[in-house]
Amino acid sequence: MSNSGLKRFVEVAQSQRQASKIQRKDEGPVPPRASSFSKSPQTHKTNLPEAMVLMTPGMHLPPLSAPAYVNGQILPSVSLSSLSNEGLNWTCLVFYAHDFDPKNGGSVISECYLSHRWFSFIGCSIVLCSTDSCYAHLAWMKALKALGTIAFYPVPDIPMLGDTSHVVARACGMLNTSEGVARTGLILVDPALSVHKVIVSDDIRAGLFTAKCYLTVTTRHGF
Repeated sequence: MSNSGLKRFVEVAQSQRQASKIQRKDEGPVPPRASSFSKSPQTHKTNLPEAMVLMTPGMHLPPLSAPAYVNGQILPSVSLSSLSNEGLNWTCLVFYAHDFDPKNGGSVISECYLSHRWFSFIGCSIVLCSTDSCYAHLAWMKALKALGTIAFYPVPDIPMLGDTSHVVARACGMLNTSEGVARTGLILVDPALSVHKVIVSDDIRAGLFTAKCYLTVTTRHGF
């Protein structure tokens, strides 16, 4: 190709390129190429439960019911308010993880039985609650009595809720959601189901002692 021919070829190519730019500008922006990997935005729905709120003083305990082991019998559904002994107005709801728990299961029941008489004297009933079934409660109490752990405590059986559905523990904010068991602690409520004390601690003895001191001062002043 001669120099004149090469020059003519370059001029034609440049003119075609310029014409192509003008055409694309008139047509507007070029839409992006569709990709086989592109996905349309989607809204993902989750079935996660609502955030659990720990009870605080001043809040009211909602009407709650659950299966319960009471005085050697398994009852299919019992309201929390009906578990208070006759003449006892306050309720100390004690939570713990498992019955056969070597960490704190035995200590929780022992401390509650040791404190039962004093709480009854001042007008407060103790109610135990764990996420175990009532049949586990029954087997546990039989094992403790057979071992003599609670044989010398002259008190009746303490009501034990079998909160397998986690309704009570979740409503009170005492559910360990990562493990699916109740946290160790207690909630102290008055006759109107108004919360006065909330204690979350593995040291249930200290928690019961704090509740005793609070009840002593409160009932003495007639609150």
